Formats: sequence, C-alpha cells, structure tokens
Amino acid sequence: MADEAKRIDGFLRGLGQLLLEHSDDDTLAVERAEDGNINDETARLDEAVRQVEKDSERVSRIDSEIAEEERLKGELKERITAMYPELGKLAVEDDAFSAFASPYKTRIAAIQQKIDDLSGRLNGIEEKNNTNVFAWLGKGAQNLVVKSFLAKTQFSLERVYAETGAEFARNRTAGQTGSGEIEAVYASVESLKKENNERDLRIIALKEEKRNILSSFGREGSAKRKKAEIVHRKGRLYQEHNDLYLRIGKKAEDPSSMRFALQPPFDDEMNKIRANVARCREQAKDYEDQIAGLKASLEIDKERAEVEKLKRSIAEQRLRIAVAGETIARHEKTIAEANKRIENLMNGPGKRSWNPDLPSS
Repeated sequence: MADEAKRIDGFLRGLGQLLLEHSDDDTLAVERAEDGNINDETARLDEAVRQVEKDSERVSRIDSEIAEEERLKGELKERITAMYPELGKLAVEDDAFSAFASPYKTRIAAIQQKIDDLSGRLNGIEEKNNTNVFAWLGKGAQNLVVKSFLAKTQFSLERVYAETGAEFARNRTAGQTGSGEIEAVYASVESLKKENNERDLRIIALKEEKRNILSSFGREGSAKRKKAEIVHRKGRLYQEHNDLYLRIGKKAEDPSSMRFALQPPFDDEMNKIRANVARCREQAKDYEDQIAGLKASLEIDKERAEVEKLKRSIAEQRLRIAVAGETIARHEKTIAEANKRIENLMNGPGKRSWNPDLPSS
C-alpha cells in the first residue's frame, strides 16, 4: 500500500510538472508564479554554493600566499641584517658622518684594542719554543683559551658595527652625503627595507581579505557549515517544488476534466500518466480488498479460537460438577451407613432411643 501510494504521488508530480512546463492555462498563473519563485531561489542558492566553494579555495590560497610572504620576509630580514655590519663600518670610517659615529668609535676602539692585545698574546704563544711535552701541552692550552677570547671579542666588534649600521639606517640625518661605497650599501638596505614594508602591507591585506571571507561564512567562519546550511535550504525548496507539482497533478488527475489541456505531443504523455495513476489506484483498491479480506479472516480465526476456548472451559466446569456430584453421593452414602451403625448400637443392650436428625447430647 505504501509503495503504491508513493508510485501514485510520483506519477502525479510528473503530471504537475508537465502541466507547469508546457501548459498555457491561465488557471495555473498562481502556481506558475510560485514555481518561478522556487526556481529563482534555487538558482540563487546554487550560486551561493559556488561562491562558498570559490571563497574556500581562495582562503587556502591566501594561507599559502601569507606563508610565502612570511618566508620571503625572513629572507629579506637576513639580508638586511647581514648588510648592517658593513654599513656601520663604512659610517664610522666616513668623515661625513663623524658626529653620528663618535659614540660608536669609542666602543669600537676599546674592542679593537682588546683584539690587538689578544692577537699579540696569540703570536707570543706561537713563537714560544717547546722544551718538553709539558711545555707543548701548556702552549696548546693557552693557545685555545686565547683564540676563544679573541673570537668572542671579534664577534663583539662585529655586533657593534651591526648596531651602528642599523642605527644609521634608521636615523640618518637628511641632506648628508657620504662616499659612493656607503651610499651604495645604504641604498641597497633602504631598497630591501622598502620591499620588506611592502610585504608587510601585503600580509595585512591578505589577512583582512581572509577575515572578510570567513565572516561571510557565518559566526563560526566555517565554509563546510555554511555550505551545509545552503544545501539544507535547497532540500526544503526541492520539497516545496515536489509539493507544488503534486498539488497540480491531483487537480488534473481526472481524465474527464477539461480544465487542463496540452498540445501534442504532451497531451499523449499526460494521458499516459493519468492511465498509470488510474491503474495504480485500481491496484491499490485490490490490495485494500485483499487486506480487508485477510483482516476479516484473521478476526474469524480469532473468534473461533475464543469459542473453542470457552467450550473447553465449559467442559472442564461440567467435569468438575460431575466429580463433585459423585463425591456428594459418596459422602451421603457414608453418612447413611454411619447412622445405621449408630442406630444398631443404640438398639442394643441398654436400649436407648436415637434420632439421627437430632444433635447428640
């Protein structure tokens, strides 16, 4: 029955869709407008799904672009940092920037003096003669210690030059012009810093674009959830469409109705659908009759079973009554025999009258 009902509804939906798409009947104006609204909304949701997919892909590309920009920024930073020591050394050596370099020169001179002292000590150790194994071992140990101090001091000098170069790049006095060499290095640093700033702006713009896209996905910023919501709404529209087709199909089901008409070849298709619906309804009616007969048969079997049950109960009760009657008769016989014996005993020696119906004293 349920399957037949589904088949009938399917045929009627097909009939309703056929009429909407190929009938010019003015009586379907309201339904046609409803159909148009559903189609427009479905198309809008389809476009929304495509946009979500497009935006989701864009977010993935943005993440990749941000990662690449960050990588390039790291490389730029390393290149700029590597140029600061050279720029600082040139700034200290260039008389055009003596005022700027003065505080750094004092530090650099002090560190350079330590380097010169340690280099002298190292040369002195190297020139010593090794008179024995112990002297050779002592010389080696001194050599390692002095070299370690020398390396640290040279690193300190390099760091001061780097600080000088970084400060020079940040706060160079406008209008000052140095040697061609320092100007070339300074121009390279500025060019790299400009490129680095452009990448910062690019990253900010990309993050803002990503934020806007994620906000369009809803409060949770999930493309998957947004798409699921749209698909759910499309499912509701699909059901509304089916309900509309079914409603029209039911109105046009009766073949004798002349309200709805179609031109060939669609009129033949409509008649075929109507015939299929009629056949399904006839089959459904047959199924209903068969089911009704089956239900009646089941009820009859149930009633018969109840009758048989009652008959068995009656037979059992009658048997109990018969057994009770026999027991009563047997007890009555026993009572009569007992009364007879009592009477005989009473009529024996010392005769005494006795009425079995009176209670004994």
